[in-house]
Amino acid sequence: MLRFPNIANPSSYSEDIYDPVLSSEMEDTTTITRAKTTAQPKIYYLKWSALSNDDYIKFMDFYKETKGGSLKFIWTSFLTNEEHVVRFISKSKADFVQPFYWSFDISLSEK
Repeated sequence: MLRFPNIANPSSYSEDIYDPVLSSEMEDTTTITRAKTTAQPKIYYLKWSALSNDDYIKFMDFYKETKGGSLKFIWTSFLTNEEHVVRFISKSKADFVQPFYWSFDISLSEK
């Protein structure tokens, strides 16, 4: 299985849990809810505000190799050193912010 590249740690990090709720409003204005899945995978949000050009090239090569969100890969949390099997769920456009530095963010989801 592929591994996330060894690049600089993100400048911003947050996480959340997927909310599987499926809700329907009835004619009498009551709302009926149920879970559409039993799993509640974690979602990780990572942002780089000044990633070096070399690290950006490594990241983009890896992103192309995973075909965006098509393939799972192993990501090691820089906070806990725990390994997680994830896939990309989003990637922002990359902004060239300084000579040879890039700014962008990604979202990863356990699957």
